[in-house]
Amino acid sequence: MRNVVTDEDTIYHIDCNKLSTMEVSIRELKSHLSAIVRRVQAGETAIVTSHSKAVARLVPPPPTGDSDTDRLLASGLISSRPRPGGLLRGPRLPLPAGSGTLSDAVIEDRG
Repeated sequence: MRNVVTDEDTIYHIDCNKLSTMEVSIRELKSHLSAIVRRVQAGETAIVTSHSKAVARLVPPPPTGDSDTDRLLASGLISSRPRPGGLLRGPRLPLPAGSGTLSDAVIEDRG
């Protein structure tokens, strides 16, 4: 099935078969897991339902090299890849004199 979407001077042809979404109950998922995973690998999205309410979504993974970190690096929002298991280290900022410690602030906030 194909739909046509227009945006001023541009015409887009959308292949709706590639955008298909299937709904499966937890029981169906358990019974046909391998077949459903194969369909998701092929590009479909599976909405998992419990008592007719959506509880999860199975989507194909992004293409290799197209991770969130790669997109952030390419857009310039981050300048280096985060270290595994930790925050990026930077220079320590001086605290104002007499500001106390973080634990003092927490104790004061808790009253």
